[in-house]
Amino acid sequence: MSRKSLSLVTLLFSGLLLIGCNRGCTTSHTIASESKTVSTNAGNAEVVGRVIDYRHSKRIGDNIFNRSVSHSYGLSFDIRFGTFEQKDFFHEGVKDPEAVILGDELKRVDVAISDDQNHIGLGVDGKVVDIIHLYKSNRIVTNKAKLNTDGTMDWSQLNINSYPSPQSILTESLKNSCDEMHTGTAAIYEFCNSSKPSAKIHKIMLDKWPDCSTAKNYLTEQKVRELAQSKKWRKAAEKRGRSVLGNIDKYSFEIDEVLVFIDALDSKKLSARFDEVLMDRWGKKGMTNFTKLLVQRINDKRKPLGKDGRKIVYNEAKVQFAEFQRTGESDRNREAADCIQLLHVLGDTTSAHEFVQNAFGKNVSRYDEFDFLEVAYDDFGVYTVYQQRLIMEKTEVTFASFQDYGRSSYFSAIEDLVDCSMLKRLKVTYPEDLKMRDVPRRCGP
Repeated sequence: MSRKSLSLVTLLFSGLLLIGCNRGCTTSHTIASESKTVSTNAGNAEVVGRVIDYRHSKRIGDNIFNRSVSHSYGLSFDIRFGTFEQKDFFHEGVKDPEAVILGDELKRVDVAISDDQNHIGLGVDGKVVDIIHLYKSNRIVTNKAKLNTDGTMDWSQLNINSYPSPQSILTESLKNSCDEMHTGTAAIYEFCNSSKPSAKIHKIMLDKWPDCSTAKNYLTEQKVRELAQSKKWRKAAEKRGRSVLGNIDKYSFEIDEVLVFIDALDSKKLSARFDEVLMDRWGKKGMTNFTKLLVQRINDKRKPLGKDGRKIVYNEAKVQFAEFQRTGESDRNREAADCIQLLHVLGDTTSAHEFVQNAFGKNVSRYDEFDFLEVAYDDFGVYTVYQQRLIMEKTEVTFASFQDYGRSSYFSAIEDLVDCSMLKRLKVTYPEDLKMRDVPRRCGP
């Protein structure tokens, strides 16, 4: 890259950085560092002391390049042991960075390493400032007070060989504090990957899925397929899957993870239980659209809903939609709009045809206004091209027969479907009813 091009890139980067620091930002860099080696019975550790310059930049006025800049300074200690490194295990501010003698500052630091090399104690000025627990060089995050320090323990009181094994810490943390393991998941995942699928830790991970993000992120589609090669793990996974499906309302926000889990497990029993849940719950309003999921199952070319299940769904949708046409009101347990969706995907066009023939014009008064709008317009694709054309032809006269308080909702339901000339006519004809509605932008001025 030429010097001119490099300067342009540097200028552009600087500009972007300033824009990002529009309301003020802080950057830091090390201006001095020194290290010392600490010898322990378990091996050598390296402690690094660093003097850090913190640059605070804040815009003055409207010009992003006109800024006030100030500096503050700090002293920080890092630890390196084998492949493990912990930055900033201790930090304090300093007034004059030039006055810091790092060699003297490093003498303030104490290090203790357990005989099994899984626990590290760090002290500054005779106090324990950090206790680190490792599993294969990955730091274990735990909220258990006796495994951590608040900086008040005297260094002489530290018994670094008294702590539990990393495996037991990880097992306890996953079991009792899974939701709090937002960081340090590398240790628990490494432990799981190093354990047999039949191990206790995998059973706990299943029990925490899908409530806990640590479990959700571990039990990916690929990992489930891998673990499912173990008969013992598969049996436990099927049991957990049945438990989750039995309380599916609790897991509305995790429904995608549940579907991935069931598909990856490839269990006929669990898939059949899932079909039962869908067939029981479709047509109800809630956090999870079970009708949509049932439609996907019916259309699934790899594992479609079975013939008997399709027949049950079809008969119930047919009966419930006929009841809707008779009463004019949708059953809240089997919404009419959901019925027509399922009838469509199952190849029935006659129910939709009867609705189009009988529900529009003055006949609309027989229907609950909002149930009518849902069935007629919310999922327009359930109708054949011919039926859609009939609906468009009958919409304006039906609008005239609608209750005045419902016309605003009617307008909203059709504004993306009908032509602009109709929308403009409706606005002119019913100015009071539609005063809160505007003709969409696609229609122009």
